[in-house]
Amino acid sequence: MSGRSVPVLAWLRLVRVMQKISAGGELLMKQHNLNGPTFGMLSEISADEGLTQQELSTNLLVTKGNVSQLLERLEQNGLVYRQQEGTAKRLFLTEKGRELVRTILPEHDAYIAKQLRALTPEEQTQLLTLLRKVDKSLD
Repeated sequence: MSGRSVPVLAWLRLVRVMQKISAGGELLMKQHNLNGPTFGMLSEISADEGLTQQELSTNLLVTKGNVSQLLERLEQNGLVYRQQEGTAKRLFLTEKGRELVRTILPEHDAYIAKQLRALTPEEQTQLLTLLRKVDKSLD
């Protein structure tokens, strides 16, 4: 070993793997005129149409200001719209946005599955379980 602790080495490897997978994912997003953050927003809105900007911000762990900027871009591209409800703005996909999500989600899922092909299905389940455990401990 390099003298670094196992937790640090595991974290470094996790970051390295994430960077590699993200780089290829960005190329896929670029083909659809998206980037990682806008894809994440479309995915979240698709999974829970009508959520508020605040809920989206919380789900994505980003500031409301950042969400507003990205939403403007998605609105300009005709992919989402905001609907005022009291003091909250609810978020919905346009038909164009739904069509894009129907196209890109399967492509993205297939890309991720390909990147994790070195692991057996059982190992992928184990990895998910372990990452959830770490994630939960960080709350």
